[in-house]
Amino acid sequence: MMRSGFSGLLARHWAEAIRQLRLHAEANDNLRGIRSLREAKQYFSSYTTHPVTGPALRKALEAHEARHPEANPYRFEDKGSCPGHRRCVRD
Repeated sequence: MMRSGFSGLLARHWAEAIRQLRLHAEANDNLRGIRSLREAKQYFSSYTTHPVTGPALRKALEAHEARHPEANPYRFEDKGSCPGHRRCVRD
């Protein structure tokens, strides 16, 4: 998961990820079954690593990031370059 960039995406848009998780749990009537922090962490782990819901969450977070580019602190870094390299952005 670290090499895919998904962890960074989750970290940058944590509130949106939690909102998506809550929507998923409500839609599947699982919200009442989450009674502790441990159960919430297990549900989140299963949700993010599942072969269907994980990619759906990633797609939703990428769409959120596209709608809110100002929220990405790394938006000026060249992803194809060495870490930390910036590219020139012209308005």
